[in-house]
Amino acid sequence: MSTYQVINAKKTAPSVSILLPTHKNNPNHKIDKGELNALVRKAEEQLMNNYPENTAKEIVKKLNKIAGEVDYKHLSDSLAIFVSKDNDVVLNLPFRVSEKLVIDDSFEIRDLIYTGKHSCYYTVLVISHNHSKLYYGFNDQLNEVKVNKMPMNADAVEIDHHSKVANFTTSDKLSEVNFEKYLRAIDHSLTEETKIIDAPIIVLSVKKTNGLFSKITHNSKKIIGYVEGNFEHASEHDIYNAVRPLLEQKEQSNQNEILNKLDAALSKKTYASGIENVWSAAREKRGQLLIVEKDYYCTAKVEGNRLILMENNAGSLQSPAKDIVDDVMELVLASEGDIVFVDNGKLEAHKRIALITYF
Repeated sequence: MSTYQVINAKKTAPSVSILLPTHKNNPNHKIDKGELNALVRKAEEQLMNNYPENTAKEIVKKLNKIAGEVDYKHLSDSLAIFVSKDNDVVLNLPFRVSEKLVIDDSFEIRDLIYTGKHSCYYTVLVISHNHSKLYYGFNDQLNEVKVNKMPMNADAVEIDHHSKVANFTTSDKLSEVNFEKYLRAIDHSLTEETKIIDAPIIVLSVKKTNGLFSKITHNSKKIIGYVEGNFEHASEHDIYNAVRPLLEQKEQSNQNEILNKLDAALSKKTYASGIENVWSAAREKRGQLLIVEKDYYCTAKVEGNRLILMENNAGSLQSPAKDIVDDVMELVLASEGDIVFVDNGKLEAHKRIALITYF
């Protein structure tokens, strides 16, 4: 079962969602196993107390089976487990979550949506005279890829013999033209490769090479920036640290575009802000684009057509109670709307949550 299927799973009670921050390395595997087993026991207790015995036992059996099959030696930053009568899935999430157990009539989808919206895909091109390398990036992980027809280095590209004799009188001039041909060959390979994977590109090289490549490339619309330096022998960790400021800058640019859309909606009065108003508009199927601060949670209960906020609700989820923001997300998705997250504080004027409406 994929993330998409979890988000779009039909409502079925009980649906159990377990989220747990985990460790990638020893000796913490035993800690992860113990904490997961504790959450499973807590889920069992709640299920047996609140649901028919046969239903509860069926879900508990699934939970114990999943917990027993988790590969604790190959975990990511967090573990997400979703179990219902019709579904059971385990997902490794590439970011930290707060420990959470929710038993309701649908899965807790907030963290999955956040993963999809804020997982960063990008391409890094490293150029030097001695080699050219291409990496695919996902968040802070880089993987080098072998690209057909991309020259390994400048010496792998030669000018035909007649051009050498007819047009060049010095080896330096010949070397310059040969290097430019090398860069054009790299750019051609990059064009072909990015037809397969469409992701922003960052180029790393010395100042002169970056300047020349920026003049000859046919990929300028996809390139979000150049980083100056010699990265010929740089580790993947060092390369990520070099490109990280540009990725963060792009993320801020994306968030500013969203806030500009919200400003436009304000002038047209096609918006709602604050959890009560947003919830009401989402229930009316008016939700086009939900904008939420990334750490905003709100526990509440629904009584008829009224939303009643829990006492001492400080905007962060401190208990296994149902997060009403998660319900709003489900409503927006059901009306074919979209969801984005922005940094904390950017929606202060809207009480941390806003909705651009269809009408």
